[in-house]
Amino acid sequence: MQRLPSPSSYTYTSTIAESSVAIQKALADSGVGSMSVALVDGDRVVWSQAFRNAATATGPVPTTGTLYAIGSVTKVITAVAVMKLVEQGKVKLDEPLVTYLPGFSMLSPEYRDITVRMLINHSSGFAGTDGRNGFRSAPFSGYAEQVQETLQGERLKHTPISWMPLLTIHWRGCSC
Repeated sequence: MQRLPSPSSYTYTSTIAESSVAIQKALADSGVGSMSVALVDGDRVVWSQAFRNAATATGPVPTTGTLYAIGSVTKVITAVAVMKLVEQGKVKLDEPLVTYLPGFSMLSPEYRDITVRMLINHSSGFAGTDGRNGFRSAPFSGYAEQVQETLQGERLKHTPISWMPLLTIHWRGCSC
């Protein structure tokens, strides 16, 4: 049986080279102005680089610290982060949100029934996005507090839905 090298001994040379070519091609094919990427192994950043499409880019030259407005892509990232917390036993999907945010409240008393799962599958009854400061070019450390403050003065669009048959996943005997 062949032994694989330990992850800390990987050099990622070919991965970085192939990724660089693929990123340059994606920029050229899409017309996107720039992209910043990072390859992470555990807690270690193995490679990070900013790319610029000279044919279409305008404005400042991107760096690995450039912030991008990635919009709804954050939903997938957030879902993965929440599921990692579930996996670690730090969060339970069907636990009410107020367990984790005891100061959270809304005008509709049903807000107490909103669970973490409902936030992920969009069945909480929230009316929509608080667009203020949603797309910024600089970090905004008070965004979460601002959203909670706004929600305190709002009502739910509908009662939280605890069972959504179209969103139930059956996979290898697991109903998630």
